[in-house]
Amino acid sequence: MSPELGDGAALFDGAEMAAGYAAARPPVHEPVMTRAAVALGWTGPVGRVLDVGCGAGASTRAASRWATTIFGVDPGPAMVAAARNTVPGARFVVSRAEAMPIASASIAAIVAAGSLNFVVLAHVRAEAVRVLAPGGVIVAYDFATGARSSATVAVERGFAEFSTRWPQPAGGRLHIDQAVLGAAGFDVRLHDEFVVTIEMNLEAYVDYLMTETNVSAAVARGEDRIAIRAWTTAVFAPAFAGPLPIEFDAWYAVGVIDGRVS
Repeated sequence: MSPELGDGAALFDGAEMAAGYAAARPPVHEPVMTRAAVALGWTGPVGRVLDVGCGAGASTRAASRWATTIFGVDPGPAMVAAARNTVPGARFVVSRAEAMPIASASIAAIVAAGSLNFVVLAHVRAEAVRVLAPGGVIVAYDFATGARSSATVAVERGFAEFSTRWPQPAGGRLHIDQAVLGAAGFDVRLHDEFVVTIEMNLEAYVDYLMTETNVSAAVARGEDRIAIRAWTTAVFAPAFAGPLPIEFDAWYAVGVIDGRVS
């Protein structure tokens, strides 16, 4: 376990997890980020954008449409290495969100996709105050595991078996929503909750589940990744006669700091 990452975020570290995040995560970031941008009235690049907790770069790629220059920071070296391949034109650095090597008052928008669960919010707020230019905003968003399909209840039943056999690890993760952000001093001006639907076949869905922390925690305990994949494929195979619409519960919250907004 990496002491720099902490108990929860350490489950995302490592070359295998980074490769899975780069190749197998479903494209949920794009519709979520687009929805937030529409609410903000963005029609094109707004300036320099910073992706905090960029992971393997999927969120960076989604945010890059609105950036003149896109930056990404993440505490995991393997994730940053993968992100450089995912978004070659972006600038990435290994860093915690609480102390970022970013110039003061240089960022138009901060994006945080499912990363604020693993930070000290008060410290990140202080960094946001420092790096955001006047009128800058922070766009925080996340989405739950795709655990159901409108086409069949078999996906939800299969996921219940999966998560019972390999529970999501407890601890090391903060609950984040618009109320928590508001209480931490992020003045939330916009918020929305919605469902994103992504069509996936059996192989893509199993590949995706293998990137969940349920699996990385089980592997860290000594379980065999190949055996986990085989079991998961067998459980979900009856549900997938072909591609299915998989539903992801998503949300975003747009905040400003100290009432600064253009």
